[in-house]
Amino acid sequence: MHPLQRTLISTHRRTRQIVRVARAVWRGEVSRYPAFVEAFERRYAETVGRAYGLSLCNGTSALEAALFAAGVGPGDEVIVPSCTFHASIDPIVNAGAVPVFADVEEKSWTLSPVEVQAKITPRTRAVIAVHLWGIPAAMGPLLAVLKDRNITLIEDVSHAHGARWGDRACGAFGRFGVFSLQGSKPVAAGEGAMVVTDHWADFVRLSMWGHFDRHSAHFGDIDAEEFCHTGVGYKRRMAPLGALLADVDLDYLSYYNRLKRRNVGRLDAELGDVPGIAIARPSREAVRGGFYQGYPILLLGDRVSRATVQRTLKAEGIDAIAYPFPLHHRLRVYTDLAYRHHQLTGRQVAPAPPAAYSLPVTEQLADHLILLAPRHLLTLSQTTLNTLRRILSAL
Repeated sequence: MHPLQRTLISTHRRTRQIVRVARAVWRGEVSRYPAFVEAFERRYAETVGRAYGLSLCNGTSALEAALFAAGVGPGDEVIVPSCTFHASIDPIVNAGAVPVFADVEEKSWTLSPVEVQAKITPRTRAVIAVHLWGIPAAMGPLLAVLKDRNITLIEDVSHAHGARWGDRACGAFGRFGVFSLQGSKPVAAGEGAMVVTDHWADFVRLSMWGHFDRHSAHFGDIDAEEFCHTGVGYKRRMAPLGALLADVDLDYLSYYNRLKRRNVGRLDAELGDVPGIAIARPSREAVRGGFYQGYPILLLGDRVSRATVQRTLKAEGIDAIAYPFPLHHRLRVYTDLAYRHHQLTGRQVAPAPPAAYSLPVTEQLADHLILLAPRHLLTLSQTTLNTLRRILSAL
């Protein structure tokens, strides 16, 4: 596609957002629940193939709401990859539950169903599967692991708007699908999130957690009449103007995903046989989407440092960041909740021995992964492709 055409499409998208927001401000529709908020929630749920959608103020709060609706609390365990942004993990400890860290697959770099199987105990209440960097986790095998178990599956789709596994959208497999709509996401509300589900009772519990009295007339449906005037006490609704921004972005999601998929296909073809590196190899059923944080490349071996590769690429006008997460499974604030409580409150508590984890794939990614900047997925020239291959082949 010609660069001018991309610029015109981007300008048209921004102009529509400005016009819609200006109209809402003129009408005073800047708080609570104007009709367009509910319309956006319905539309987002339909896009994913779910019955209900509820907007919240950010992805972290949306995950907290999903855990609450699933009944997760103190003493429960929730399996989660360490290879993720910490906002996938914080809601677990905020609920008083214990994060149990699982490794990712060697080829897709998303949550390993084999690891999940190994980490399940009688205390396991939920699993959070993260579709990282736009790469769908292996939903088929994961669902097979969880079949006939009383374990809630929550999908964190914050990196993968519009991704699919087979003929279903990511976010349509778990009991809950959670999407961050933060300002750098492909569908952006500035700050915001969406939770989708197929179950009315779950939808009402989500609302009871973060929306005060929005759906309080239905609290009797879930035996929660005592909360009809107060909700649980959290006010985590999304700002209405953010819904307008995200609604326009949703119109353009398929266009940008098609463009990025085409360029990712070119990168895969050009770099797939380069010695000294590895690229993500999702299952055939996986169709990437969102592509948050860019295109991952694993540097094999230690002959050349990651920083040197980044500097060499930068000198050629190619931007790449290093693996952006800490090793959460080595952070005591996640592996020893008594220690965490002491750090937060200053109160002495009996320390517990930190859980010991060995997650070799995650640890290799942390040491050797780079992410080609997202802008290159929109404007990938043959010159950039040739330069990437030349530099990476020389490692």
